[in-house]
Amino acid sequence: ERVVGKYESVAEIANCSYYTQSNLEMVNDNNPVKVLILGINPGSTGQYSGRITPDIFKKGNAFFSIEREEWHLWKGIKKIFKAGEIDNILNYEKDFVFSNIYHFDTPSAKDLANEIKNDSEYVAFTIELIDILNPQMVICLGKNDCMCKLIKKTKALIDGELSYGEIEEIPVYGIPHTSKFYTNEESTMLGKVLGALYKKEVKPDKGVIAKLFKNEIKA
Repeated sequence: ERVVGKYESVAEIANCSYYTQSNLEMVNDNNPVKVLILGINPGSTGQYSGRITPDIFKKGNAFFSIEREEWHLWKGIKKIFKAGEIDNILNYEKDFVFSNIYHFDTPSAKDLANEIKNDSEYVAFTIELIDILNPQMVICLGKNDCMCKLIKKTKALIDGELSYGEIEEIPVYGIPHTSKFYTNEESTMLGKVLGALYKKEVKPDKGVIAKLFKNEIKA
């Protein structure tokens, strides 16, 4: 109710739609989320078409299940997860959630109004979502645009490629947005490191990662 009320108060005036991506009704205590993937906001050009209910909002983007395999962004995520041998997580929508910090859709993140980006309540809603989902790992697509909105204190695990922070002891990792061009070597490196972190085979320590994955990082 609070989330929809907040978005409705702006959406009609701004003439833009808003939605989350994953169907949040699939999430329950019997199916704990393994990974939460966060972007900054949906990249689209939808216009406001009338008030939606909280139940409709929770159902997410109807096209997410149908079309995501064709999204450049999603192909990049899958390539990284496959390199880390954790791509099975993406096979079942009960195991992961894909969402955004801001749910307003705009052609690109830079088109979000400053009044929205500077309103801390939107970020607070996302932190609440993380608390509710209690995922084993959060992956933010974009360190500056996404991760730094959630966490003020982060540390680099791989310079320019992988950052780390925590929200209520939940590990949060920031990677370059997968809408950008990734080399095969970059996808492999990030995938192997994230896979090891997810499986708790390595601690989020820059020195340890540099030693264990020196060949991948050099590549």
